[in-house]
Amino acid sequence: MKSKVLGENKFSKAFEILFVLQAVPLIYFHAKNAQVSPVGFIVILLGFILFLIAKISVIKKQHYFTFGCDNMSKAMMISYFFGYALMIIGYLVTFSFL
Repeated sequence: MKSKVLGENKFSKAFEILFVLQAVPLIYFHAKNAQVSPVGFIVILLGFILFLIAKISVIKKQHYFTFGCDNMSKAMMISYFFGYALMIIGYLVTFSFL
């Protein structure tokens, strides 16, 4: 007898909503041939580096599949959150929302 795992490969509702919220402005700016700000890319890159440093610290502790900051030190948690914040701000700056 086959066991069914419902929703195994389905995205969460939060992810679907965030995807739509990002897709709509991207399509709009693409349609309007908007200019993007290269400064935003630098902010996104800085945020990603902070995020990556925090994640690598968890991987070094041999926790390979983690979500969130459960296995991080206080300093790495701060890096993780600032990384996410900078990536969001960089996204907004890139497409001239800010």
